[in-house]
Amino acid sequence: MEDPAKHARWQATIDKARANPALKYLVEKTIAEENQRFDAFLRNAGSTTTWYGRSRLSFIYFALVDAGLLPTGPFSWTEKDHVITFSVTSDGTTGEGWRERLGGMGYKMFGYSPLNLLYQIEPTNGVTTEVAILKGSFFDDEHRLMANVRAEAAKRGYTKPHPEVACLIRAKFTYQEILAMGLLEIAVMHEPLDDADHDPCVLGTGKYGGKDQLTVFSPEPMRPNDRYDVWHGFAFAASPATPSL
Repeated sequence: MEDPAKHARWQATIDKARANPALKYLVEKTIAEENQRFDAFLRNAGSTTTWYGRSRLSFIYFALVDAGLLPTGPFSWTEKDHVITFSVTSDGTTGEGWRERLGGMGYKMFGYSPLNLLYQIEPTNGVTTEVAILKGSFFDDEHRLMANVRAEAAKRGYTKPHPEVACLIRAKFTYQEILAMGLLEIAVMHEPLDDADHDPCVLGTGKYGGKDQLTVFSPEPMRPNDRYDVWHGFAFAASPATPSL
């Protein structure tokens, strides 16, 4: 017999994950698959409620844990009113160095564009940036426009971070940690750099083809009224970058 108090904690954790816009699809998909699997086990065992003492909830809970969809922390960021804050400190890594470093951590480059931008980075060393990520959930669906993102950042005194901040964020957080923020993608709103086609782009993080990536984003939507998703994040410098002592 499983502990009712433990069940309550499991259910509360699952409910929290279901409310996370970045996790919702994967959580619901996993729950549906585990429900089907558990039903099959019950039929084979001739049971109606438990399978060898295990409940349906325990099947779902541990499947979500194994999939990395129930991150519990502690986390190296804070969140208040849909704004995530943390700091990163540069260490002199060059563009080529970032290619090797991130590759060694298992991160891929989404096509050639990130490499083109990486090689344009002039690295700093020992500079700490306080990063603020405006989450898409800060805005309602109608007002989740790039013009409004920029206006809110300007109102708060946020500025454009150094491009290397994108690499520092990619190295600092796993994909599961970014999911725990309620995000799927983070665009770092640095001064745009030209890709190989001379289109201005910014660096950021995402997951494509099942792989964690350093990727690029257009700093402007294709159409002025294009709306972003609730799981997009926009990273700015919350305070001037300062040399670390």
